[in-house]
Amino acid sequence: MHFYQELFSIKQGLFESRPDLWDRFTRREEYENPIRDMHGRFPYWASQDRDIFRPSVSEYLYEQGIIKPEYPDGCEFALCVTHDIDVIYSSPYMKILNGLLSVRQGEISL
Repeated sequence: MHFYQELFSIKQGLFESRPDLWDRFTRREEYENPIRDMHGRFPYWASQDRDIFRPSVSEYLYEQGIIKPEYPDGCEFALCVTHDIDVIYSSPYMKILNGLLSVRQGEISL
């Protein structure tokens, strides 16, 4: 089965059989709840799902035989290190703007 067809099949099955897990997987509450922190993010304390270290969606998919992880060299587990980089570097204009804002807010002086 083509990867995207399989992914769509998983989405349909999860959405229909366990809408609670589908909502958790898509983080639906983050879009429907208007509560935000000072940076505009959905705060952890406002979430109904506080068990962030339990991969409940992955557990369900594994138990149903929908996903079957295969690890390299027959190992029992694998580690995948990832990074979330929103901005690699600021443009010169942003550096100037940030510098002017810092002066205006009294964080630095000229």
